[in-house]
Amino acid sequence: MTNKRILKKSTILLVLMISSALAWGSQKKTNAPAPAKPATQVKTAPAAKPTPAPSQPVAQQQRQPQDQVRPSGGTRKPAVATAKPISEVRPNATEKAAGNRNVNNTKRIDNTKRITTAKKTEDTKKTVKTKDTDKTTQTDKTKETDKTKKAGEPEKTDDAKKIDKSKKEDHTVKPASRTTENRQLKDGTKAQVSRRSDGRVVDIQTKAMTIHQGVHGDRTIVTKLNGHTIVSTGTHSGYMQHPLSGYRNTYFRTTWRGGRPHAGFYRGYDGYYYRGVYHPMHYYRYVPVYRPAFYRWAYNPWGMRVYYSPVAWGWAGAPWFGLYGGFFTSYPVYDTASLWLTDYLLAANLQAAYQAGLAAHAAASDNGGPPSGDSTASTDTPLNSVVKQAIADEVQQQLAAQQAAAANSESEPSSAAAPEANPAEPTSGPVPDALDPAQSLFVVSSNLDVATADGQECELTSGDVIDRIDDAPGTDNKVQVKVISSKKNDCRVGAKPMVAVDDLQEMHNSFREQLDAGLQALQEKSGTDGLPKAPNTAVTGAAPKPDPGAANEIQSQQQKANSLVAQVQ
Repeated sequence: MTNKRILKKSTILLVLMISSALAWGSQKKTNAPAPAKPATQVKTAPAAKPTPAPSQPVAQQQRQPQDQVRPSGGTRKPAVATAKPISEVRPNATEKAAGNRNVNNTKRIDNTKRITTAKKTEDTKKTVKTKDTDKTTQTDKTKETDKTKKAGEPEKTDDAKKIDKSKKEDHTVKPASRTTENRQLKDGTKAQVSRRSDGRVVDIQTKAMTIHQGVHGDRTIVTKLNGHTIVSTGTHSGYMQHPLSGYRNTYFRTTWRGGRPHAGFYRGYDGYYYRGVYHPMHYYRYVPVYRPAFYRWAYNPWGMRVYYSPVAWGWAGAPWFGLYGGFFTSYPVYDTASLWLTDYLLAANLQAAYQAGLAAHAAASDNGGPPSGDSTASTDTPLNSVVKQAIADEVQQQLAAQQAAAANSESEPSSAAAPEANPAEPTSGPVPDALDPAQSLFVVSSNLDVATADGQECELTSGDVIDRIDDAPGTDNKVQVKVISSKKNDCRVGAKPMVAVDDLQEMHNSFREQLDAGLQALQEKSGTDGLPKAPNTAVTGAAPKPDPGAANEIQSQQQKANSLVAQVQ
């Protein structure tokens, strides 16, 4: 009996020992870590909007007890069927290499999540910032490019942009004080008369004639009748113009300057577009009269030095030359036509200024003399070598431009003989040469009243030199200029008055016309006094013949104007 008990107890003990051993072995096998698999680099979505990866087969996922998966709230919850990204489940390869195999899987996963999320957030911020910066830069470049394309101009330098900023300012000019009255004169003419604040007459307007009396008392007379225009700016200075029959918007003009006539062709326009804005303004453009070969000859150096004195010019003893001797000094030696033409052009303008000054002196004596102010020069500012060289450079540039224009005229003969459609129809023309960015220096060709921003009036006379500092006209079609050189009682050097674009265009036209007149004189004098021989007219062409009645028409106009002024005084 006793043995049976002992055997029974031994059997039970043996079973317990075997069960314990089996249970221990099973538990050890269960707790053993799973074999490591190679880490796979998976591109995940940004942390701001995590996108679950496509469901993977269960065999490819790291299983965890269901009761150990916790949502963000901390409450236990059965695991959902959607699989998490592999990068959030598998241990980081760096951690494996470090031997962190004894770290709890859940803790390792959470740590990996935090590192991965933080890295993603930082990368996302950098990416967003970079994209925003690139987008902003691209937007700014696009806007600047669009603006440049819209303007149709190349990108400007920093200095040019600074100038543009000042040019876009609204230069408001304080209007001069004027009183206006309507009168019927003794001869029955109805006129509108404007006076300055001191009572001096400034404008007389009739049906066909406008008389303007400048600050110095000089007169500019304009008569328009039946398509004909007569403008007189002095005793022997002015022009007569009429439409050229059979040619649309083309005019024939005979100009008198310094007692010498010159004829040329002009095209007229009623407005222009500038940077997408239409500017209504009647203006003219000079048409070159010679063939390209002549301009080419004048453009190239002579290859010799020519000593040319005032005696050779015919200026010695001339009253105007004695008056402006301190303002203008001619070159003693010429080796290019541009230098010779520079002195020819300046001398012609100073002769016109002298003639206008004689008439102005008599008128000013009757009206009490010209006013004085801060904008008026007290002495001459001579044409120094820098200013003269700038004018010579402009002469050279215009010779090249007229050579190109003459070549275009020869290649397109039909353009000059375009049929006349409707003379009354407004014609939009190209941007005036006066606004050309490459053309900013102007030699004043006739007396012109101007005003500074503070309302100070002064006068520019023939031979003064100005520089355009605005590139875009205002709504009044005016731009600001700076006086570079001037004579006594004219606008002082450094003054910045406003000048109408059409007045600047007339200065440019006169500049080109005087170049052609100078070329005509150079051709006539070629081979004498050391001057080189010019090409003959068969190669260069010849200027058109002046209208023989122009001088009489200008004198008749001046007599009528004198009569009207006498009735108004």
